[in-house]
Amino acid sequence: MKSISKPFLLLTALLALCSNQATYAHSPDLYAELFEQSKASVVSVHSLELVEQQGRRQFPFFFNPYGVPEQPQNNPNNRRRAQSFGSGVIIGSDGYIMTNAHVILNNSREVTDSVEVVMFNKERYKAEVLGFDIYSDIALLKIDAPTPLQVAKIGNSDSISVGQDVLAIGHPLGLEYSLTSGIVSSLNRSLLGGDGSERFVPFIQTDAAINPGNSGGPLLNINGEVVGINARIISGRFSGGYIGYSLAIPINLAMEVQQKLRTSGSIKRGMLGVTFDPNGISADDASVWGISADQGGVLINSVIPDSAAEEAGIMSGDIILKYNNLPLTDAANFPRYIADTEPGTIVPVTIIREGQEIVVQVTVGAIESGGLAATTEGNEIPDEPFGLVLEEIPENIALTLNIEGGARVAGFNNQDNSVTIPQELYKIRVGDIILSIVIDGKVNEVESPANLRRMLGNLETDTIGFKIMRGRQRPFFVTINLSN
Repeated sequence: MKSISKPFLLLTALLALCSNQATYAHSPDLYAELFEQSKASVVSVHSLELVEQQGRRQFPFFFNPYGVPEQPQNNPNNRRRAQSFGSGVIIGSDGYIMTNAHVILNNSREVTDSVEVVMFNKERYKAEVLGFDIYSDIALLKIDAPTPLQVAKIGNSDSISVGQDVLAIGHPLGLEYSLTSGIVSSLNRSLLGGDGSERFVPFIQTDAAINPGNSGGPLLNINGEVVGINARIISGRFSGGYIGYSLAIPINLAMEVQQKLRTSGSIKRGMLGVTFDPNGISADDASVWGISADQGGVLINSVIPDSAAEEAGIMSGDIILKYNNLPLTDAANFPRYIADTEPGTIVPVTIIREGQEIVVQVTVGAIESGGLAATTEGNEIPDEPFGLVLEEIPENIALTLNIEGGARVAGFNNQDNSVTIPQELYKIRVGDIILSIVIDGKVNEVESPANLRRMLGNLETDTIGFKIMRGRQRPFFVTINLSN
């Protein structure tokens, strides 16, 4: 075998390294090239709303939600012009443009009085809103242009991964075209608890800087393909602007939505009618409900009256393992699965109830019509089990909340240090009403403070669940490990 000198091997390795760096290191020249290739497919979207003037303003202008100063107008009808700016992506050479729904809607979730599109060459067109979907935050516009438009290159959001380079083009704060770069910092990011797309979109999280006005603009991969529609900023408490976290709607989802909007102008979304713990099933939850820790699922806190869930017999305290045969290993997927179901569809729902697995058939409702979807006896009854001070629920509160039974938490007592209060018990707050407790997967209704004291005094397990009503919130479950 012919010998190879060490200098030759070193030179070969360096050349290979340089070759790889040329493949993966993206220079400013490449970013500039991608911007030049893509800019004509990105537009500015102007929304104008005429609103009633409420008295004399202290300042000559104020900043609207998109960060653009409102232009003061002398209007004899006491109306003023509130203008906001966003961005959009051309997806059809014949004038179809996609943007965020919140760009073209007012505070009442109605289309603003006027929507205008400004092209890269400064040409302006009045836009028709063909449809919008607040739950994916996608809107479809149409303009009549005399010549074919440059269409954005559409990529595949399912193929991206954390760490990949991305670019954002848009009109932040009403400024003209702006390009920023970053990487994908997380995928499938969910903002549970919101009343809009926060619940139903598996956002792409990036650190490409965007600000108000970027909404509706494209998130590009390094090939210049649109992989997302910029939509949200996770901002600081007081700044309201970019602090390192930007969220984009995956383009696969956005394109699916716009196709439905193009066909019918609206999207019908399903609603089940339950509230649930967005954190999924923890190890302690699994112990309380008598299931294996690796099963996953979502714990149902309450069932909305007259909903699809109530009609199907789903109950508070049920753990849903599968929805329409889709395992709920990630609780964030649950509202998405429901919302993507056509109302009227019959789907199987697999649940665990008191340790038994059963399947119920649910006829899914429409989200527009129903909202956004035996005790153990003992000999001794401790006065304050675990230092938990309980009292009867005042009659006026019971009538107001329409509840029977239960016990209200008056406080915690360990003044003489004779009782050790488990730290986790402080998940329960003074004023909470305990409606039931869960022991080994069985829901035990609380009839009175004495009844609850008896059950807590005869526990043979460290991990239990409490069903709680806090103020006017819907009831929810709290899992407590008394050994902690």
